Amino acid sequence: MGNAMHSVSNGCFNDSHASTTQNEEQYINELQAQIEELRAKIVDTLMQIDYITLQENPRIKADYAVKVGYLVNELLRAQVEARRERRRYEMAQARANAGASIDDAAIAEALAAELAAWEQRIQERFEEFAQQMEERESRKPMTPAESREMKKLHRNLVKRLHPDLGNAEDPDSQRFFLITQAAFKAGDLEALRAIEFATRHLDKQPKEINGIGELVAERELLQAQLNITEERLQSIMQQDPYALKAKIEDAQWVCEKVKQLKEEIAQQEAARDAYKQRFDELRGSEGHE
Repeated sequence: MGNAMHSVSNGCFNDSHASTTQNEEQYINELQAQIEELRAKIVDTLMQIDYITLQENPRIKADYAVKVGYLVNELLRAQVEARRERRRYEMAQARANAGASIDDAAIAEALAAELAAWEQRIQERFEEFAQQMEERESRKPMTPAESREMKKLHRNLVKRLHPDLGNAEDPDSQRFFLITQAAFKAGDLEALRAIEFATRHLDKQPKEINGIGELVAERELLQAQLNITEERLQSIMQQDPYALKAKIEDAQWVCEKVKQLKEEIAQQEAARDAYKQRFDELRGSEGHE
């Protein structure tokens, strides 16, 4: 009887131990699957960030400049010109009120100093517009197949080289990541093909993690990284120029904006002409005194 009891007892113990081991293995497999899924989501989110910042945003900025931005720049120029004429008239009137003659050279010098920052801003806007137009014209059209290939190559290179995926300490990875970003921004498919082939030796296998505690810690770390990366993506999508995407694709919004800007430019030009006329009248009255 005692032997039978002992045998049954051993049998229950072995079944319980096997069940526990099986449950642990299942949990480990689940953790490993979750970790792989998180890593894939991080890569996908990083790719979205790169696509928006390197492909979409430059295109949006160029499209905005073509449809609306050139008028925004002209409005700024018209505002500065109207301000120039107003201040020229005010300075001339002040001298006339003081009984002094109108000194064109002194007024011009004062205006140059007063409006220098505005003139610099106009020049910066013009230079930015020129760069956007050059970039817009330099972009090469791609076939759907080429676009898919470029995204696939970029994804492989992000996984291999991105500093947020454990490559920050490797100088070769850092160097080729920057080259990859530049090639992707330029839409240089041939360069991406060459980089992908030339950097295959930089592929790194994920570190092997076996213990449940280490797997749980890795999962939590990756989840935190994913949260941060997704927040960064959302922030980029909520800011200009990406936030302008829906607007510039809306023909009605563009038409209304163009009409509004042209009306504001006309108002500023009318103000400029009015102050110029006042200045000319003031100078004319000075000549008859």
